[in-house]
Amino acid sequence: MPLLETRKVSKSFKGLTALHDIDLSVDEGTITGLIGPNGAGKTTLFNLISGEFSPTKGAIIFDDQDITRFSPDRICRMGISRTYQLVRPFLGLTVLQNVLVGIYFGRKERVGEGKAHKEAGELIDFMGLAEKTEYKAIHLIPVERKRLEIARALATSPRVILLDEVVAGLNPTEVSSIMKLIGRIRDSGVTILMIEHVMKVVMGLSHKLIVLHHGVKIAEGAPERISQDSAVIKAYLGEKRKAKADLKKGGGLDA
Repeated sequence: MPLLETRKVSKSFKGLTALHDIDLSVDEGTITGLIGPNGAGKTTLFNLISGEFSPTKGAIIFDDQDITRFSPDRICRMGISRTYQLVRPFLGLTVLQNVLVGIYFGRKERVGEGKAHKEAGELIDFMGLAEKTEYKAIHLIPVERKRLEIARALATSPRVILLDEVVAGLNPTEVSSIMKLIGRIRDSGVTILMIEHVMKVVMGLSHKLIVLHHGVKIAEGAPERISQDSAVIKAYLGEKRKAKADLKKGGGLDA
């Protein structure tokens, strides 16, 4: 049974359909990649799952419970956390304080001060930010802010984390380091659903890919099969030969 599902989920904004009848399932312990051209509806789907929007119709199921109209804070405390493409740290707070916010306010159970600081320190070390513990977030470089964004999401002790383009804007070395980090997060027991522009990341990490185009799911399956799918190739570039070559190479197609 999937840990997270959407069932015939649709979302319209003033008559404009952003998503139409999206069926999605994420199995526990896996990494699922969500890809598609710009405007495909990927972040809108994240906003529905995390409770920022309510679907026009359809249902969102988490751990066999319907969470369709739950508030974002309730969904977070149930075990679904997320990051944002444009990172949102509290710039005036330190790295430690940012992570403590997730621990104190994002969990179902209250955590004592001693345990909170211990867990925050372990998480900061896990994220490779131990030397920056007392730095204010405003002084971090972009890749460090992305690591902090992930750390704060993990601080809520999620069962599922939604990663929204966490390698956007990073250089190849930084991309590789974040890829390793994502693998370690999954190995720690956290299920991952991620949106990503860089094909190297989704092709290299995902157990399954789901492809959206104009708000409709056009393909789902193993990365190897998706890379050969003519509908996916057409959706990206409209030129089969070039798109197929880029997908096979894991190049930076705009997802």
